[in-house]
Amino acid sequence: MKTLAVQELQFDHERPSVEEIRNALDLSCEKNLLNCRNWPQYSYNPEVTFRIGYGLPGIAIEYSVTEQNVQATNTKINSMVCEDSCVEFFVSPVKDGIYYNFEFNCLGTPRLGWGTNRSNNQLVDPKIVQTITRDASLGSAPFSEQEGTFTWQLLVVIPLSTFVKHTLESVKGITMYANFYKCGDFLSNKHYLSWNPIGTAVPDFHVPHCFGRLRFC
Repeated sequence: MKTLAVQELQFDHERPSVEEIRNALDLSCEKNLLNCRNWPQYSYNPEVTFRIGYGLPGIAIEYSVTEQNVQATNTKINSMVCEDSCVEFFVSPVKDGIYYNFEFNCLGTPRLGWGTNRSNNQLVDPKIVQTITRDASLGSAPFSEQEGTFTWQLLVVIPLSTFVKHTLESVKGITMYANFYKCGDFLSNKHYLSWNPIGTAVPDFHVPHCFGRLRFC
């Protein structure tokens, strides 16, 4: 099981801008590789890194992706963003069996659910999902699959209030269990990458027993 120390981001005021959050991540947080290819039948391996930190706005994650083929067709909150060029963050804030699946396509379109496994996963109210800050380098206009070499970044800031089945006033000093993913279900180069290894026979991200540890320093 991988373990990652998550650093606190320092700001001199209570409403940091997206650029200030990105700069704080660059200064305080190392890039982590997202490169576990768990299923040999899906051999394509895009280059993916992520940074994660926390502070006044919530939990901040910045993904950087270089891949062949990119797609963004879903623009509605809680739509099937996994069909597009997609990055994901699945996390259990406490050891009670409940996890949250934060999913984003390369435009930042979000999908958020919670549950204890794939079969009982429930979507969160779009009004709550809308509070997640998203800043995508590819803009906001949808597009069909494009061929070539593409590099894109996505910064998301997840308010603690989006953990709708828990009351989290702060994450400082606690340990969460989580995994990070990259996928593209409807891309020509279909792929399923994870940060912490997954030991299932077929692609499945809804496996909290395969999460790694996040220690919030």
